[in-house]
Amino acid sequence: MQNDIEIYLHKQSPAQIIQWMTTVFGTPPESRSSATKGTVRLSINTEKGAIPVMLVQRGSWYSVWFDSDNTPWKTDLECAQSAVAALDAKARCSDGGWQEGDDPDQFLEVSAEGVTTVIWHDE
Repeated sequence: MQNDIEIYLHKQSPAQIIQWMTTVFGTPPESRSSATKGTVRLSINTEKGAIPVMLVQRGSWYSVWFDSDNTPWKTDLECAQSAVAALDAKARCSDGGWQEGDDPDQFLEVSAEGVTTVIWHDE
């Protein structure tokens, strides 16, 4: 299990992402302060404690970062697959961790068609 979960969702609004999280966790996230434009800070209350979540817009993508190991997913890929299935969206995530010598721009892209490896340069 990972210490945190991070995925990137393509062309999804914060409202759509929050609706997906509400469905997954059974409760809507609570809004926290947002100091930066394009950044939304949330907290999801679960039986095992609060999960801090941050949404950050990067071009046509939103980074969705769950800063906790207390999520229903063991990996970023499992989370991305859950989001794609619920939102009919495209997602990207790391393939499980970065090590010296790995390409930092290599990601997994998840869509209804499956999972592929992509090289992702900033837009």
